[in-house]
Amino acid sequence: MKFGKSLLLGELLKADAVDHPDVSDNRFWIVCPACSEAIFKVVRNAESDKPALHYFSHYEASKSYASDCELRVSSITQHDVDRLAIQSRAQKLQYFIAALQRVIHEDFLNPFDDQTHVFTESYFRVLRRSGTVSLVRNMMYEDFVKLIKKMSEEEISAFFDYNIEGMGQQEKEYLSTHLSMTTQKRIATDLAKHLVTPQARPSFHCLFDHAFTWFRIRLENNVTTNELSGLENDLLPVLKKLPTTSRKKGIFMLANLQETDYSKLYNAKCNALTILEQALQGEMFRILIRLPYLDILRSSLATKPGT
Repeated sequence: MKFGKSLLLGELLKADAVDHPDVSDNRFWIVCPACSEAIFKVVRNAESDKPALHYFSHYEASKSYASDCELRVSSITQHDVDRLAIQSRAQKLQYFIAALQRVIHEDFLNPFDDQTHVFTESYFRVLRRSGTVSLVRNMMYEDFVKLIKKMSEEEISAFFDYNIEGMGQQEKEYLSTHLSMTTQKRIATDLAKHLVTPQARPSFHCLFDHAFTWFRIRLENNVTTNELSGLENDLLPVLKKLPTTSRKKGIFMLANLQETDYSKLYNAKCNALTILEQALQGEMFRILIRLPYLDILRSSLATKPGT
């Protein structure tokens, strides 16, 4: 059979798009689309000069039983695949929306950077209450809404690719433990589009606060390792002081950043405030692409009635 159905994703998967561990380790709960029985993946001609043939097969099934399923599965069209994917995409998005703020913080307390544990709940409480930070947060929200609304899904996906390149090696390895990159980006794109809706404003605030903190950690790590990017002297003091600075002084600090020319550093006309905005935006995209959507799905389906 050329297709298997993932009970976890709610989608039809082509055999050549699935790795052996995806089936053997039961990562996506793949079953026969016709009878819902367990199946396994076979690759024929894997070590020959002929093109490899990927397909799914039943465990210990009679020839007539397997043939009947093969006949039914062979009638599946691309329209069927797309229709099921669209239905499943909308359903899965609700799981991710419900868990988003919690998972953003859990991702922050991740294993690939032990510096995150320095920033306690009291620190994030200060961020949430800071009128000065809210200036930057509101400014970023307006820019984020404009950006997402004018971009196509393909452009948003490409933007995720660009920001993945800015990840450290440990982050990339952590990312590789999740869904396929195509599925990961598709889910992250759906969430990015959701975040520009009025009801998602609290989730955007949560995302921003963690992006703000991630960027501070990156700059502090640069100083520690002496791998300076040229931003540390101007931006790191601002990131540290903004949360506890008065609104009046905060506006003055942001105005100073706007007057700090970074044209030589980037070979383009820009200032430190513009670079700060771009860096925070990049951190938000990295968080969204890094979230463990596979775990969210498993948890959501495990708690559904009847599962």
